[in-house]
Amino acid sequence: MGSYLTAGRQFRCSVSYAKRSSHRATNAIFGKVGRFVSEEVLIELVRCKCMPILLYGLQCFFLPKSDVNSLDFAVRRFLMKLFKTVNNDVIQDCCNFLKFILPSDLLAVRYATFSNRYRLGKKYTSILDLNKLTLLCCSLGYSSVFLFFLCYRVFW
Repeated sequence: MGSYLTAGRQFRCSVSYAKRSSHRATNAIFGKVGRFVSEEVLIELVRCKCMPILLYGLQCFFLPKSDVNSLDFAVRRFLMKLFKTVNNDVIQDCCNFLKFILPSDLLAVRYATFSNRYRLGKKYTSILDLNKLTLLCCSLGYSSVFLFFLCYRVFW
């Protein structure tokens, strides 16, 4: 169902298929609307359509840092193309301004919710999980309004 395992001594998941599918979706969006819409609209389309494709099923696996960095680079590369810059500081400022979360941060939230749901054996999480998520978002530097929208997307 979308998760590809690699052969080896350790249990690992391949992210190359997820990146390929995400690139395909991103290029389709970019090809259809191109430069006719604003950057905010493109970012929202990528956030709603391509990020779930990229992160599908990865919360079940503990990915090595190299794979997480590879996912971040795939998204940063799209942002570099969108904003016509190669400066990482500019890309980070644009992400902060547009409230765009990189896959590494989204995976951290997804790991926490998946492990709590698995540990509790329930479909929905408890208030304690929201407290842990609040601490995680505060440590990443996100606002409380952003936390509300993130909780709405993750839990419901």
